Amino acid sequence: MTIKSDIDDTIATAILVDAASISGATFPFGEKIPVEIGRKKFYHVLPTFEDKPICQALADLEITNDTPDNCAIRQIDQPKDGEDEAGENEVGWLEIEGLVVGDCLFTANYTAGNAGAGTSSQLTLTVVP
Repeated sequence: MTIKSDIDDTIATAILVDAASISGATFPFGEKIPVEIGRKKFYHVLPTFEDKPICQALADLEITNDTPDNCAIRQIDQPKDGEDEAGENEVGWLEIEGLVVGDCLFTANYTAGNAGAGTSSQLTLTVVP
């Protein structure tokens, strides 16, 4: 779908993709805000299609903590119908707490991605004092 502005030459394009088209994962806008030791922060992970983030994705996501000694990760559950009125618990949200200085690595696996074979991406955050 393409939307053209009546005011200037601006054009916006939206592409609808299904879960099988997911090719990876990323942070919104590529942001990697460090996580502090002893402090919990929320991070949003988005699936990608052709290296571009997919917004408003409702796709099954599995998170594996690859460095459990460095950080604790809790995946926020997917909302059920009618339970997400305040925008809480959207798909892809994680609560991460830094445990020791270093890298917090985790793998985001979209099980239906890559034409149903699943697709995984390892993402990294820095744990700071």
